[in-house]
Amino acid sequence: NHAHPPVRPRDDGAGNPDVLLRATNLVTPLYQYAALVVAEWDCRRRVLSRDGDTLLFMKLLTFSTPKELEPFLDSSLYQSFDAESLAAQQSNLHCVLLDSDEPVARCSLWWTKTPAYESEKVGLIGHYASQSGEAAKKLLEQACQQLIAKNCTMAIGPMDGSTWRRYRFVTENPRAAAPFLLEPTNAPDYPKQWLQAGFAPLAQYTSTLQTSLESDPDVTKRLD
Repeated sequence: NHAHPPVRPRDDGAGNPDVLLRATNLVTPLYQYAALVVAEWDCRRRVLSRDGDTLLFMKLLTFSTPKELEPFLDSSLYQSFDAESLAAQQSNLHCVLLDSDEPVARCSLWWTKTPAYESEKVGLIGHYASQSGEAAKKLLEQACQQLIAKNCTMAIGPMDGSTWRRYRFVTENPRAAAPFLLEPTNAPDYPKQWLQAGFAPLAQYTSTLQTSLESDPDVTKRLD
């Protein structure tokens, strides 16, 4: 499970930033295209919350095989998700947050064969989707709890196991440009959801589009 280095800046012209987020201390993050990390963990387990005058109860289910996910695959949260990727991408655990027995947020966790980062024991959070900021916060809190239990000292995401697969968030796309080949797409509010859950940026990227193929006279002169 080899991973590219965590930071690979580039410039391809369209001015679309991306960011990798990190939560150590579950601090607050900002975005561009992102993968996240966690430092000091917030270990509170809060499943009760108020939405207007309604008291909601959400519960977390965890799975390790694609077959266990079958009851949820027809829900809107799983329309774009391939359950077989749990095995193919060797995730250690898949988490589903339910509200009134309906899936409202999901993610997968990795704590074995994860990329190295300084002296940290890294846990990864990927396969992410959420229908609301409230559900996202609860899911990410519980995901961090699971990683703490596996002795992880830092959580990074969104990353599906390594940078060879899907990772980071698009945080700005001012021209509403189509994604470049192999670049991720995500709901516009996903970066904000991670920030509100206490994640902070780990690495930032920018994609741009070069529309002119003319040679640079200064470069040509130096080559001559």
